[in-house]
Amino acid sequence: MESGRRSVFLFMVLVVLGIFVVTTPAAAGGLYLGGGIQSNTLRGDLRAGSPGSRGDHDGAMGANAILGYRLSSKIAFDVVYGASKHDEKTSGTESTFTWIEAGPKFFYNTDSRIQPYLTVGGGSYKIEINSVEYAGPGGFVGAGIEEQGGRNHVVGIYIRASFWSDDSPNLSGSTLSGGLSYSYYLGGF
Repeated sequence: MESGRRSVFLFMVLVVLGIFVVTTPAAAGGLYLGGGIQSNTLRGDLRAGSPGSRGDHDGAMGANAILGYRLSSKIAFDVVYGASKHDEKTSGTESTFTWIEAGPKFFYNTDSRIQPYLTVGGGSYKIEINSVEYAGPGGFVGAGIEEQGGRNHVVGIYIRASFWSDDSPNLSGSTLSGGLSYSYYLGGF
């Protein structure tokens, strides 16, 4: 299962780099790197191998890394990798949640330093409970606001909902996340 996650991540990185190569930098903000902190609330059928238990987990802080490319003033493409640790509410079992997501951001009010956006995309999600890994594909929707604080610096705040499942009865769920982000544009705006 881990080699499949690596393949998905490498594919997403290649897509971003391909977009970088074929677009003209004059029309875009260019390549950016960043990171953030976020609060994750996990919900759903995260059973840890015991059918019938709901397996809700406490909310937890997580961290993420961002690789992206601003295609134009109105569109960017992000690949985000993140992780957070949670405790199951009923048993207190610790679990680790990781994700890789990719998708476009659609910006509004691009004549201002403060730019709201909507985002949608897909990803790969994994939760490890009691040394057992459950992984599956999913998708997300979200919204946020970014402020361009200079030629290379962007700070943001966002909210995102992710949904995932796998073929087994052990993993299906959702995550509601909110967080802060920082991105550094390598070429400036």
